[in-house]
Amino acid sequence: MKKIILSFLASVGFLTLLGCIGFYFIISTLLKTTSEEKEEKISHNTVLNLKVGRLPFADVTANGDILSLVTSGRTPSLFETVSTLKQAATDPRIKGVFLTIEGSSITLAQAQELREALTLFQQEKKPIYAFAYSFGEGAVATIADKIFMQPQGSVELTGYAIDSYFVRDLLDKYKIKPQLDRREGYKGIIETYTNNDFSPETKQNLSSLLGNMLDQASETIATKLNLQHSDIKELMDAAPYVDTIAADKKLINQLLHKDEVEKLFDTNPEIKPSFVSIKTYRKNAPTYSTTHSFALVSVSDEITTPAPASYNQESNSPEKVVKYLQKAAQDSSISAIILRVDSPGGTVTGAEAIWYEVNRIANTLKKPLIVSMGTLAASAGYQIAAPATKIVANPGTITGSIGVATGKLAIKEAAAEFGINLRQIKTAKHAGMWSMAEEFSSEEWANIQKDLDHYYDIFLKKVADGRHLSLEKTRTIAKGQVWTGKQAKEIGLVDELGGFLKALSVAKQLVNIPEESHVEIVMMEEPSFIGSFFDDFFGGVELISNLNQQVKTMMQGQTAVESKLGFIPH
Repeated sequence: MKKIILSFLASVGFLTLLGCIGFYFIISTLLKTTSEEKEEKISHNTVLNLKVGRLPFADVTANGDILSLVTSGRTPSLFETVSTLKQAATDPRIKGVFLTIEGSSITLAQAQELREALTLFQQEKKPIYAFAYSFGEGAVATIADKIFMQPQGSVELTGYAIDSYFVRDLLDKYKIKPQLDRREGYKGIIETYTNNDFSPETKQNLSSLLGNMLDQASETIATKLNLQHSDIKELMDAAPYVDTIAADKKLINQLLHKDEVEKLFDTNPEIKPSFVSIKTYRKNAPTYSTTHSFALVSVSDEITTPAPASYNQESNSPEKVVKYLQKAAQDSSISAIILRVDSPGGTVTGAEAIWYEVNRIANTLKKPLIVSMGTLAASAGYQIAAPATKIVANPGTITGSIGVATGKLAIKEAAAEFGINLRQIKTAKHAGMWSMAEEFSSEEWANIQKDLDHYYDIFLKKVADGRHLSLEKTRTIAKGQVWTGKQAKEIGLVDELGGFLKALSVAKQLVNIPEESHVEIVMMEEPSFIGSFFDDFFGGVELISNLNQQVKTMMQGQTAVESKLGFIPH
């Protein structure tokens, strides 16, 4: 009992120490942020300082979570950024945008979404100047009126590539047997374990995907430089370029230091321009009266298995997504729902829970539900979108991957090589079929084939019904193939091309309100500070516990069918 008490007190002390360190970090960062933001003031000659690429964009972040308060601790989400740009474009106080590319942590789809928002400044005849110390990501910068780079920088412009690892030879070496299968041949996720190279189908599909992405990027560059597509291919094959050569080839307008670019905005000798960040402007943006409200619900990252609610349940868990959708559907003040999807896929049951609610709202309640796809909306991420009233995707969104995969790694023989004897005691014939201790029996493998056919057929039917396609047509564009948003529109998986702002425009059309009308965007997720703090803090503690339990489970040779039988993209 004494040891138990001492262990408990030690645990409490450790958690208290972690809490104090975290609280100190929060307070010090918040004070630093407040001090920095006080230095930024909006005048009647203000330039919006837009910095992108240093950190990956969060797609949507709810107001009120703990990181929203510690504003310097995170980059504004993509949703916050584009919605703020839309406001600033027509704000007479904002005279232009200083776009700084700080790194390459930005996807093609995100770059296209930013370009969509920055186009609004061009329509208002407000200048956009882009600057980078070096350019690795050029898709956003090409929207600028002029592109500048610091001397001694470089322009990469080398195209796209995909790296993948294959461990089949390693598994064979240690006598680990991969027992995995898929529907159908393009569902490349299992090839990491079953192959030592890309299959012809996967190689063809990914080559097509990359080629289409490159075509999209090349088109924007060609338009900017007034060149032919073939010329851009030659430019990329000869890249990267050092500073002077990049300038000679007109990839940049001029070599300047950052403060020299800032001075280009100083067009009024009487009023010096002030530079403000997205965060500062959001706090001082004008407000408008609205007559319509649209709900925004977000699904990001992997779609997990539904589970009972808990204090640290993820904000995008199926139960919470369903709860937010139901709340929006029942609210008579909500005219339309925008479901933002940025997910690689997930489990069958998680997808089913969300799909059911999306289908009910769009087709039974007849409330417009528009899916806006971010960087990735594949597999389960596509299935939940299928019944929507309209699907909007960026041209560079990766979507599709309509297929299923399942299986396990059998390690009994491998364990024996190290003197570990795995044994089972079963209460029924197939009680231990998902254990890594044994291989599937021929009967179990036959049942798995039936399961794959069953879930794949359901997936195909949901897509066919949701997109109003024949099953035959759906099957030809399924098979686990991934597509860009542009390709997906051509084959009927997507209705419109664009980002959040395009989805907003589509929603307005569906509820018959003018494009220029202001609408209120209601974030359905609104965590409190205290709730969010304990969610984040204890969520981290539970994560450690879960990882420990997963290790124990693996050591026991057990796997869950639900974690294996899922919709997983390449």
